[in-house]
Amino acid sequence: MKEYRPFALQGWRGYVLSQVAEEIPLEKLDAWSQAPKLQVVRRLPLRCIVRLERPSGPAWYLKRICGLTDQKDGFLHALKWRFRPSRALHILNISQKLEKAGFRTPKVILAARYRPWWPWGKPTDLLITEEARGNLVSTLLWRVPPLPKEERLALLQKTGRELARLHRAGFVHGDCHPGNFFQDDPNRGFLYIDNDRTCQGRHFSLAGAARNLVSAAFALSRKLPLSFQEDFTQILEAYRQEARLPPSQEITLRQRIAHALVKRLRKGR
Repeated sequence: MKEYRPFALQGWRGYVLSQVAEEIPLEKLDAWSQAPKLQVVRRLPLRCIVRLERPSGPAWYLKRICGLTDQKDGFLHALKWRFRPSRALHILNISQKLEKAGFRTPKVILAARYRPWWPWGKPTDLLITEEARGNLVSTLLWRVPPLPKEERLALLQKTGRELARLHRAGFVHGDCHPGNFFQDDPNRGFLYIDNDRTCQGRHFSLAGAARNLVSAAFALSRKLPLSFQEDFTQILEAYRQEARLPPSQEITLRQRIAHALVKRLRKGR
């Protein structure tokens, strides 16, 4: 955290990247982050993502989070949101851990939480990240016309290898699908985004690995129903070679994936 400096102003508490702190009016953070001139990328009931162009340097994405989920906003969910740790601060923390372990994420510029002074007011999280350059892996896989066969095969195999590397380091991605992986350089690892629920354990997690692989397979089944089995086989084989699991763990992992994937495909979600 040496490159970040803490701040506490107008109800906001968090960290800002020291080298660009002068570009952000921290004393007016709430109004500045909701200025009408900002380009809205996505607006949902409890979260909003906007894009800020800068005179010099990459653009920034500002994400405001006001609740656990956009589908459920009852009393219980509001209560959980109030007492759960800040997602923005979690993303900053896990991004630092990922980078330390040799993985890449969008540069976090600011992470903060606003807590109202009244007892039952709902907190708000604000996360600012640097714009990622390159293409989402999903964009490359779903594109029309499709990638040349060799390029597509290489991308699927890379997905399997990168997930194996991530899991061997003890990480489990919080929302694992090709839409959350950026490829900016074919010769480097992916850049991981949407790390709200990404976590790190001390050791390889068989359950976490199965959950991530099933999520990736399900995403393929929704977008590429005719080829997803063949595509996922490529991912899984590359994963197996990179992970180098003991035979007993490999068998257990395959069984967990098969069981969980059948359940998700039946439910359709």
